[in-house]
Amino acid sequence: MEKLTAQVNEIPENQRRGAAYTIAKNFVTWRAKADAARFGEKGARILSISPGLFETPMGDLEKENASYIIPRCAMKRMGKVEEIAELIAFCASEKPGYLTGTDILCDGGYIASRV
Repeated sequence: MEKLTAQVNEIPENQRRGAAYTIAKNFVTWRAKADAARFGEKGARILSISPGLFETPMGDLEKENASYIIPRCAMKRMGKVEEIAELIAFCASEKPGYLTGTDILCDGGYIASRV
């Protein structure tokens, strides 16, 4: 933790918030992969979901980012809460029984559009 803190302190202060998010998100996706085998032996599946911009109170706080991101998304809009809820419900069901150890990107095609 001390090494990580020291590295973050080297990042310019106005960029630390973004760096903290990136570090945390990478940890979550790594953890899903790292724990899949351990929990799979017990019959559990481990997944993470990476959402893009959604029409939520938190999404409303991202208006500045949204004005940059939305035109660059394949879908050209923010996601609806019902859309991410359907994805979560599907992942929690038995239907994707062989799906584990991965992150599911649900960002309206933002990352795909950057290629």
